[in-house]
Amino acid sequence: KRLFQSKTIAKDLTCDATERMVDVGVLSHPADSPAWAAIEDKYPDFASEPRNLQLGISADGVDVNRGNRSHSVWPVLTVIYNLPPWLCMKRKFIMLSLMISGTPGNNIDVFLAPFIDDLQLLFDFGVETYDAYAQEHFKLCAVVLWTIKDYPALGTLSGCSYNGFQGCVVCGEETHCIRLPESNKQ
Repeated sequence: KRLFQSKTIAKDLTCDATERMVDVGVLSHPADSPAWAAIEDKYPDFASEPRNLQLGISADGVDVNRGNRSHSVWPVLTVIYNLPPWLCMKRKFIMLSLMISGTPGNNIDVFLAPFIDDLQLLFDFGVETYDAYAQEHFKLCAVVLWTIKDYPALGTLSGCSYNGFQGCVVCGEETHCIRLPESNKQ
């Protein structure tokens, strides 16, 4: 909501709908992706408001104490893909949505629950927001377009094992697993 209080940023937040040059076959902005088009096709009401936000969520454990895993943290970052490409990844537009202290393990869902509830509220109902550029109120909605994580973080976030005999988070119990005799690894 606060980003829309700045006229300049509010204008930039709609650049994907108003100023983007479409190069067929070239991915120059996240709005050119098949995922963006799928959201617009599946949710036409969401797509009809150019100020609605398409987000990316990134989560991973970070060892801040060089080798002491008990002192790691899990930052959860949110990126707004509606901005022009040169602004999407600027530090001032990446939001630290959540910081989990330590290694959350199987309890990560407890930490993520309020964040997920807020994202669900933004998608289902939206929030009343003032657009300083258009000088009007509107209902701001958001959708998570992508999540960005490495494979161990995927296992932690999904609550699945990511190593050992059932190390594929997609296949689960039907993972075909063999033990390498020389390295003693699965």
